[in-house]
Amino acid sequence: MRTQVLPGGVIRANAEATVTAIVRDLQPGNCLSNRQQEFAEICANNTDEGHDIKPAQVEVEITRNGTIYAFDVKTVKPNKSGWLDYKRQLLSWYAVSLESDSDCP
Repeated sequence: MRTQVLPGGVIRANAEATVTAIVRDLQPGNCLSNRQQEFAEICANNTDEGHDIKPAQVEVEITRNGTIYAFDVKTVKPNKSGWLDYKRQLLSWYAVSLESDSDCP
């Protein structure tokens, strides 16, 4: 277990655009979040040049059996806009992790 991890790295422009589109589609509340589908969309669009980003730090990171679990501590009652920012953060962490993992699940 590690704490206060800075997951800086490279995010590809298409993957970043996909993260933005996913969060934009969730905003009006017209669709439900589907983690597997969102991850598959990011993987499918992880194809072009990337640029450095510094996503928010991961407060707790646990690696178990080759799987990385990233946690961020939030208040008990997040508001709707706060949830969307948190969703963008989680998807960005995932997109950055793909740079070092050539195989998408």
